[in-house]
Amino acid sequence: GMPDIQWMNLDPLKLMEELSQFTSLEGFREMLDKAQVGHAYMNRPCLDPNDTDCPHSAPNKDPRQVPDIAAELQGGCHGFSKKFMHWQEELILGERVKDSQNALQ
Repeated sequence: GMPDIQWMNLDPLKLMEELSQFTSLEGFREMLDKAQVGHAYMNRPCLDPNDTDCPHSAPNKDPRQVPDIAAELQGGCHGFSKKFMHWQEELILGERVKDSQNALQ
């Protein structure tokens, strides 16, 4: 009864909770905890909070606030695993422009 799982609707903690009714997933749960996966992208801001695929758990979903992308990407950002995946600015963006205080523009 769940929608097709895609990166924009995959909540690993919720999925583990639902699947644990049928089998033991403690080893897998421990691996996700050590990698600091958590809710993955479900509690991160959406680029477009009006997009129907923006999860309700996104911090900018209800206020419908478009994020300050430069501020969000300042210093890079975390991927699916906060412990093992940290994308540097130069890997996310092409040509970067910064002000005199080194803030991403």
